[in-house]
Amino acid sequence: MSSPLLNSHNRPLKQAFGRLCAIAACVMIGACANQPAQKALPPAPEPPPAPHQLTTEAPNFVKLPNLPAAATPIRVGVILPFDNSNASVRALAKSMMQAAELALYDSGN
Repeated sequence: MSSPLLNSHNRPLKQAFGRLCAIAACVMIGACANQPAQKALPPAPEPPPAPHQLTTEAPNFVKLPNLPAAATPIRVGVILPFDNSNASVRALAKSMMQAAELALYDSGN
């Protein structure tokens, strides 16, 4: 018994298989070729540093009217879960905000 690929009735299949192998070999050889090195882009210039909120003042910063013009106020950020689905957590967040505001008023700032 001979292989079905070697049979004379399957000559078009044999030719197609040979062409496919030749194309695959060309693709593999082409993939091994050295690619030209691409030039690296120069690094982007660094942006100027943002002003530090504790040492400088900017026109878009909120400033209370009772502070002197030359004074830089102390800024504090508070992150609290006001939109939590649990009502007790929202109540605790409200209490913590009120405590922070009370501490702010007690300190004279």
